[in-house]
Amino acid sequence: MRALEATKSCLTKYATFSGRSSCSEFWWFYLITGLIQILLSSISVILVVVLYFGLICPILAVSFRRMADVGMRHRWVIFILAALMVFLGAVGPIFPTSRQMVLFELITMTSYWVLALIAFYLLIQPSEPGSNRYGPNPHEVPQ
Repeated sequence: MRALEATKSCLTKYATFSGRSSCSEFWWFYLITGLIQILLSSISVILVVVLYFGLICPILAVSFRRMADVGMRHRWVIFILAALMVFLGAVGPIFPTSRQMVLFELITMTSYWVLALIAFYLLIQPSEPGSNRYGPNPHEVPQ
C-alpha cells in the first residue's frame, strides 16, 4: 500500500476498530501524519495541537486494527497508550525536592523506553497468515 492510499484508508476508517490493518498501512499513516506535524510545528504549535486532537480517533483505530493484524488482543493498544502517558509524565505526582524529581524523571524515561521498545516490536511484526478472529489478512483481500 502506498503512502497516500494508506493515509486515505486510515482517515476514511477513522472510527473502525474492527478488522485488520497491514504493517505498511499503519507505518505510512504514521509517517505522513508525522511529516504534517513537522510542517505545522514550523508554523504554529496550536496547529499541531489541533492536528493531534483531530487524529486521536484515527490513530487509535489503526492501532487497534494493527494489533488485530498480528493476532494480538486490543488491550495491547492500552499498553502503547501507557507508554505515551509515562513519557508525558501524566502518571507522576508533584515532588517536593529536586532529588525526588530527578529520580522520578529517571524512572519515567526508563519506563518509557522499555514500553516504547516493546510496543515498537509488536507493531513491526508481520501479518498473521490467513484469517484470524479479527478478519481476513489485509494482504490477501483486494483493496
